[in-house]
Amino acid sequence: MDSATSPRSSVCARTLRRRPGSAFPTITPDLSRAAEVAALVAATEAEFGGVDILVNNAGLQHVAPVEEFPPEKWDQLRAVILDASFHTIRAALPAFRSTVVGRPADQRR
Repeated sequence: MDSATSPRSSVCARTLRRRPGSAFPTITPDLSRAAEVAALVAATEAEFGGVDILVNNAGLQHVAPVEEFPPEKWDQLRAVILDASFHTIRAALPAFRSTVVGRPADQRR
């Protein structure tokens, strides 16, 4: 994974700064749904020409004793923490495999 100070990261930052007046698109998929994640990855590839890195950083928290913990909240937490990581890695792998540098940050070789 590139660090924020690596030459590759610097090139990326310069490229993004060359787009005056442009803004990053805001896409808000439900990351627990495979089809929405696939659409997110496709939109990213279309906008930026590929996917070089994936950082799974979605998370939620709910604190309650087990006997008071709502099952629907458990399902939501599991979906965001586990299912979303699976769906994003699965959707991005073809893009990663088409480049030498692309890879998810939480996948080890």
